[in-house]
Amino acid sequence: MGADYKIPVVRNTISLGTNVNFSGSYFVPPELNPYSGFQGIWVTFDAYAKYGPTDQRWEVAFIGKNLGDKLYAVDGSDVRVVTPGVPADTAVVTNRRRQLLLQFTIRPNMFR
Repeated sequence: MGADYKIPVVRNTISLGTNVNFSGSYFVPPELNPYSGFQGIWVTFDAYAKYGPTDQRWEVAFIGKNLGDKLYAVDGSDVRVVTPGVPADTAVVTNRRRQLLLQFTIRPNMFR
């Protein structure tokens, strides 16, 4: 779910936007083993600010992803090595942590 807002400034435009990503809880490994990987509900927030001319020949953007630095399991599987006393060991792949980016865009075909 997201929102975008554009503000005209003389012959330029400032664009602001935000995005919310969310998921309910789920079992991480496909084996649905409740002892080896259950991910609870998670929510992440992204945002950006862009500046450039109205004709979009170029733009500069500051982009932030996963601003709350939420860590959650994306994928996983049971590892076939069993530790004594533990029902199963699980290997889990997580999402990327907080990312901050500065992006410059030039559209050469717009300079004609």
